[in-house]
Amino acid sequence: MLDLNESAESVTSQNGENGIIEAIFDEIGTKNKVCVEFGAYDLKELSNVYPLWNSEGWRSILIEGDPERHDQLQDHYREHSGNTGEVELIQSMVETTGRNRLDAILERQGVPLDFDLLSVDVDGMDYHIWKELNEFSPRVVVIEFNPTILPWKRVVGSADGNYVGASLQAISELGYSKAYDLVITTVNNAIFVKEEESDPFPDTNDIDAALEPHFEETLQMIRVLGRTYEGEFFFSGPPTHGQSFTFAGEHSESFEVPE
Repeated sequence: MLDLNESAESVTSQNGENGIIEAIFDEIGTKNKVCVEFGAYDLKELSNVYPLWNSEGWRSILIEGDPERHDQLQDHYREHSGNTGEVELIQSMVETTGRNRLDAILERQGVPLDFDLLSVDVDGMDYHIWKELNEFSPRVVVIEFNPTILPWKRVVGSADGNYVGASLQAISELGYSKAYDLVITTVNNAIFVKEEESDPFPDTNDIDAALEPHFEETLQMIRVLGRTYEGEFFFSGPPTHGQSFTFAGEHSESFEVPE
């Protein structure tokens, strides 16, 4: 039986996503060799799609919102040699409504409605951006979840903007509602395949099975908020990002926790 965890390998990805993506398309094939990525650190560092355009001839739409970083990406691409695919660098923030919603950006670029791969990593609004993608239906979606939240608890950061992100449970439910099956997770990414193409993959939509290969590492990242017998808050460990904690108070992020 196919085990995608055995294919985990990183060329430029963080936790084996490059090899997993290759293995998925070995099973389901490609239709158009078009991928879209936004939130990557640069052209190839921490990128889930770099090998696709650099070695496999894929057309890649890489979206960067920060003007200075976008200019830097253009400079790096001009200096790059050896790529076999078309790369389009788009300077735009990806939002949930209006001209900069993902549907609108992809339409302007002439992307096929059923393009092969979408990779989302924006440290906060990932859930809401995917939720509002309605006109396009990528065959495979790689999307970040917040591994410091209990994976079985449904938690979603505010749709008004947040750095909270969403739990694995919330991301999985969203995928299911959009007719996708969860086929594997890495430490911080959930990978989905359209449900009509997911038959080759075992244990789809089983969060426990998806977490099992790296469960110990996941447990080390989860942070639980408690309260002392004197009424003070405490956390189960130090922050995994940044230097401070966010509390549910006047200066904190707002939370949207659906029932």
